[in-house]
Amino acid sequence: MSGTLTLTAAVTPTLIRMSIVRAKSAIYYIDVNRTDGTPFDLTDAIMYFYASNGDFSLSKSSVVSGSPATSQGIIFSDSVLGLATLTIDPADTESLGSAGVFGMPCEFTLVSSSPAGTLELATGNLTVTPNVGTP
Repeated sequence: MSGTLTLTAAVTPTLIRMSIVRAKSAIYYIDVNRTDGTPFDLTDAIMYFYASNGDFSLSKSSVVSGSPATSQGIIFSDSVLGLATLTIDPADTESLGSAGVFGMPCEFTLVSSSPAGTLELATGNLTVTPNVGTP
């Protein structure tokens, strides 16, 4: 699955609904804007995505680590224009049961020096539905 999310760096976080299929790849293209609609510069910022239902949690970030350096699920495709991509890999949801639909709260957070501090970009729901076959 894939989709596009437009998030606004504002006092009130954007409300989102995301849906993915268990044990399959999901890609979300993210567009971060200021309240006036102009792009939010992500240079020197770190973006986090987190979802949890108590028994299961999913965490992604734009932090780059390891050797060779790899991102942790969020890549800034054009920092100046506020563009990023969130990738959820099949292994991220394999531990969920294969039957049933799982819903959980989720959020995007941005740590940036301009404006100073941590911004809660979006909150909402992540729904994980069972896959119905292979691959």
